[in-house]
Amino acid sequence: MVFGWFKRGAAAPGAVEDEAIRSKVRTIADEVCIDINDPTIVCYYDPFSLEQRKKDMSVCDQFKEEREAVQRGELPPTLETPTAGGADEVAQGEEGGAAADGEEEPTSPLPEWTEEASKDVEATSATPASPADEDDEDAEDPALLAARIAGDDNAIQALINKERGLTEELRQELGLEYASESEDPLNQKKYKMQLELLRFLRARKYNVKRAAAMWTAAQAWRKELDMDNLLATPDPNQKMFQCKCPHTNHGVGYEGNPVYIERTGMVRVNEMLKVVTEDQVVGRHLRYMEHTADRMAIHSHMLGRNITKGIMIHDLAHVRYAVETAGLRIFKRTVSVDQSYYPERLHHAFIINAPLSLRAAWKAVQPLLDANTSRKIEILGSNFKDRLLEFIPPSQLPRHYGGLCECSHENGDSCMPPLRDFMTATDAEAPKDWLPIIARTPAQLEEVAARKAAEAAFRARLEEEVIAANAATTTKTE
Repeated sequence: MVFGWFKRGAAAPGAVEDEAIRSKVRTIADEVCIDINDPTIVCYYDPFSLEQRKKDMSVCDQFKEEREAVQRGELPPTLETPTAGGADEVAQGEEGGAAADGEEEPTSPLPEWTEEASKDVEATSATPASPADEDDEDAEDPALLAARIAGDDNAIQALINKERGLTEELRQELGLEYASESEDPLNQKKYKMQLELLRFLRARKYNVKRAAAMWTAAQAWRKELDMDNLLATPDPNQKMFQCKCPHTNHGVGYEGNPVYIERTGMVRVNEMLKVVTEDQVVGRHLRYMEHTADRMAIHSHMLGRNITKGIMIHDLAHVRYAVETAGLRIFKRTVSVDQSYYPERLHHAFIINAPLSLRAAWKAVQPLLDANTSRKIEILGSNFKDRLLEFIPPSQLPRHYGGLCECSHENGDSCMPPLRDFMTATDAEAPKDWLPIIARTPAQLEEVAARKAAEAAFRARLEEEVIAANAATTTKTE
């Protein structure tokens, strides 16, 4: 199956971009069009190679300079650095907005890694997790553990040895067989299976019996819902979901993890449920999970590393104070699905522009999450820019979120704009009752108009230069 939606369509006539003021980013529309299930195309790498594991945990070569600049407190001079939150802060007062500047933001910093801790890992990595370990909610995510010891080859090798042995034990427990060498000449099916088994092992803290039960349940669920063919047909409600819940796949993190951005604060679940059912909303989430798994494989192919997790940004600008009961029900269902059938898929999640009222709601939601998932979620107010840049290169982050990217998307605006101009939409496929409640503020409309005017002026100037150059060439020829 060839995933054609990863292929960029033809550019619109006259759509010229000023490379001097636009920072290019590889987005979903630019990704290569490949069949990730073709065993002759390399999308997966040996997960038990020390060299490969170190590469998987390191910053991608093309982002090293940006990472160093961010660590020095600098940004590439391509564009001016925006204020955190961008134009969205103009409209924060409508229905609740971001936390005030200077307000304490809850974070989940990792403790420092020490030589003593490294020795402890070496000593314990050779043995499977004990029953006590599997029930320890504070046990550390092994992926985070490995990231912290990236400079210690002995500790990484000890972890690899442990995982190799337990993966083989799990494979035998499940009765799975690797494809033959003739069928799988580049070990793509083998590596893919090993990476999948590793995710389930890590989710069950290396307890083989529990991981086997989780795997078996997940495969039965996938077969029952025919999940392998979910993306073979388009979502008939795609435009409605984009209107009611603006979202985009945009770029990658420093280690290649694909980034998903959603304007969650604009979602009005009760309005959405006038058009679709709760089951269809959950189904949309399942499409996202399957689509993201394919994105990970494609970025692995492009970057030469195993990428199995993604980064999420949920922007709560314009969120309502009142909790929608239907929204909470849907959230519980999606969390249950993700933790049961898509384990170890989250690298990090940021909830930004969060109002103070969310803190109380978060305490009610946290019990639904396992300890590892909860540890990867950060709730931030309006001072989120610096934290995002610790995970995402400036070139891969939209400008209004603190990055440098202003790439164009099919919605006619730039990489997840502050507020899409839905109120002027004329698309027959998006009737007025699908449009979001919140319109652009006058200041935001002026910003959009100024940008479009600047782009039009640039195109006009470019056309004049082309006409002048052609005239000069004609005169010289005569």
